[in-house]
Parts: sequence; C-alpha cells; structure tokens
Amino acid sequence: MSTVASDLGQATEKATALQQAVSILQKQGTTATKDEETTVGGNTQAHTAIQAEGEAASQIASALTMASANLQSVAEAFAAKDTELGTNLSAIGGPTP
Repeated sequence: MSTVASDLGQATEKATALQQAVSILQKQGTTATKDEETTVGGNTQAHTAIQAEGEAASQIASALTMASANLQSVAEAFAAKDTELGTNLSAIGGPTP
C-alpha cells in the first residue's frame, strides 16, 4: 500500500520560485524609459507601448503573487490535514500518513 502525504517543503520551494519570477518581472518593467525630447512620428506610439507593457507586467506580477500565496496557503492546509489525519489514525491503531 502506498502512502499519500503532502510535501510542504516542495510547495514552499515552488511558491518562492514564483516570487523570484515576480521580482525579475518587476525589475524588467522598470528598464524602459520614454523619450520626451524626440518629436518623430513613432514617439507617441512608443509611449503608448511602453505604458501598456508596464501595465501588463504589473498585472502579471499581481497574478503570480496571488498564485504564490494561494499555493503556499493550500500546501499549509494540506499539511495541517495530514497531521490531523495522522493523529486520528494513530488513535484508532491505523498507519499514519
């Protein structure tokens, strides 16, 4: 018979990786600057594109941050339930997860 158990350490590792991705994304979003001096025709479109890129990066970062928090929260809930089930099974003499 196999054992089913959650792995809080692995979930924490994945949540941390998501947060690191957010940090990288946020740093990348700050590198584009708008040219306020050039009056070429494409400058207005460039401003719009830079603004849109910044907003998209912000939305993606928010989604990744939420996913990371949710992953950690669910993993903690599973670990708590594993502990609870282990305690209950031990009380009735069954194998613990």
